[in-house]
Amino acid sequence: MFPPQAFRAGAILDGWRRHKVVTMVGEMGVGKTLCAMAACTVKALQRKAHNQKIVVLLPPKEDLVKKWAEEIR
Repeated sequence: MFPPQAFRAGAILDGWRRHKVVTMVGEMGVGKTLCAMAACTVKALQRKAHNQKIVVLLPPKEDLVKKWAEEIR
């Protein structure tokens, strides 16, 4: 993860803390998937203590679901 992506992941977590909802928009190839996965991972680890839920909405495109699964591994 590059510093700008780490910054965005932190901003997502901060947004969740402040507003409970976050929307991330960016150009193709800037690492939105990686930022979202990093933030969701941190939130999931914290969730065990706070019983919170994470909902990720994405288009029903099979190639995108495969991409996320590959990037998570």
